[in-house]
Amino acid sequence: MACCGPPGKLPPRHGLTAAGPGTVATVPRLAVTLLVALLLALAGCVHGDDEAGETTPPPAETQAAAPEGEPGEFLQSVIERYFGGRVDAVWKLLHEAHQRAASREAFERCARGALRLAELERVAVDDVSDEELEVDGKTLPGSIVVSQITLAPRRGGDRVVTDTRRVVAVNGEWRWLLNAPELAAYEGGGCPRLPLGSTQ
Repeated sequence: MACCGPPGKLPPRHGLTAAGPGTVATVPRLAVTLLVALLLALAGCVHGDDEAGETTPPPAETQAAAPEGEPGEFLQSVIERYFGGRVDAVWKLLHEAHQRAASREAFERCARGALRLAELERVAVDDVSDEELEVDGKTLPGSIVVSQITLAPRRGGDRVVTDTRRVVAVNGEWRWLLNAPELAAYEGGGCPRLPLGSTQ
């Protein structure tokens, strides 16, 4: 029959070409496209599962550790050391910005005058309030400490001073600050008033 073509040859059917000697059978283009899409989808699922199983490490801690001890206890020890003659140790605990205002030499000179005027009888911390404090253009966690300082002047009698002072946390350690009148006295080349100075 004419429709069937020459004998020994099959007509093309469903996009397939009969494989003869030295030829390779081809797959329809649509089937290839679908197969590639399926393989890509499977690969994406596996990759997604791997990512879902990964554990993201927590971000590194950026905030410095809190200082040990309470701010009131720290400040009480500063005042006790000061009147105990450990002036150099007290200056080292002063915030570096205020160390620039009150040099070690000036601080020790004023301390010697204060220690000639009075002795310390007792320190009692009355109140501590936590606040963010600005020092040298930086905001630091800190506290305002109110203490009652009882002094025994060399000339006799007792004197009670209400001392309000700030302390701040710096690199996991407490640092104390001069109050405004003390800072102004040192910046002017003089000494502050008692309790941490040599004028009355």
